[in-house]
Amino acid sequence: MAARNEEASGNADAAISSVLPHLPNINYLKEHQRTTLKILEEIFLNIPPNMVVCVCRLVCHEWKEVADRQSFWREKCRRVGYSLGEIYKSPDNWRMFYFLLKKKRNLIENPRGEVETHGGKNYPQKTTLVPGNGSQC
Repeated sequence: MAARNEEASGNADAAISSVLPHLPNINYLKEHQRTTLKILEEIFLNIPPNMVVCVCRLVCHEWKEVADRQSFWREKCRRVGYSLGEIYKSPDNWRMFYFLLKKKRNLIENPRGEVETHGGKNYPQKTTLVPGNGSQC
């Protein structure tokens, strides 16, 4: 069955090439499009992620396709250095995973605020001056 489909596809390509000899080969066009999308993905990997989602994704169908690829966001996570060793299974949505891990800060490490550092040693703590407790107003 698959051989018939490939044969039919090959016959269609040959028919198109014979009718329109000035057009490039269909396989060449498909490969050219794949290469173009790979180059576009590499460019997107060097653009801030919020720009990819909010701007680049809206340009055209092909750009949206690249910006929505799971492989793109998986590579973005890898390049930033997110380790999958911290999780037990591969995420279903790599874009969501990327942005959630980007927000991972003190709330994950100190979720209930048990460590009361008040922003560190150099952060001035507020004191309320109340008349009559020995402080000067």
